[in-house]
Amino acid sequence: MYDAIIKKLTELRLKAIPVVRDIFDIMPSSNAEFMFYSLDCLIECITKKPSRYAYDAALERLRKKYGSEFIEAIDNFAAEIKDMNETCKETGMYMFKDAMLPYLSPYENPALPPVLKDTFLVYMEYDDCYDESKIDVLFDALPEGPYGLRNGAVDVTVKPGDVVIDAGSWIGDFAAYASAKGATVYAFEPDDTNYEFLLSTADFNQDIHPVKKGLGDKKAKIKFESTGYGSSDSKIVSRERERDAV
Repeated sequence: MYDAIIKKLTELRLKAIPVVRDIFDIMPSSNAEFMFYSLDCLIECITKKPSRYAYDAALERLRKKYGSEFIEAIDNFAAEIKDMNETCKETGMYMFKDAMLPYLSPYENPALPPVLKDTFLVYMEYDDCYDESKIDVLFDALPEGPYGLRNGAVDVTVKPGDVVIDAGSWIGDFAAYASAKGATVYAFEPDDTNYEFLLSTADFNQDIHPVKKGLGDKKAKIKFESTGYGSSDSKIVSRERERDAV
């Protein structure tokens, strides 16, 4: 009986993964929404019938909180990502207008499309307009928030001819965006796997100069822990942790 239960749960989990990933691609990656969508997927797997209650309830909360314009922008972005996935395996790249990134399989990075919202949602769905009055809601709704801002006090946007320092470039997503805007980019990335993807991004775009080093306020050698597979979770290991590990 135990083996049968484990087998059934494993089957349910495998069936739910692609559905959850598709929904995760179009919604902010908050734990609450993820829980509701996972529940929907399991209900559908068990009953063999569509379950929309949790999905619709969560969608309505998001619409009330962030507005219909945001929901429409997220839906459009998800549709464009889905279309890209149909072709990028053949072309080997994602294309966000004039910004290009190497294709990463779900195995290499299953969370890639949601992460790209921070970099490309405003570029693709808000006409690259970083006016605070237009995108203020995105700072709360997106995982990290948009990578730019313009208001009466500041103008943090990329312009043609700018020199951009991309510190912790990952696979070069922001570097590709800055390149598309006409900037020269120096992209620092110490992780071996990410750096290989960054090199591909530099090949796809103009004026991106990869540097296989971390960037800090002094010259030093520091132990670095890599998670690999295109992840952005690699980190510096502190000396205190090194001593604890000895």
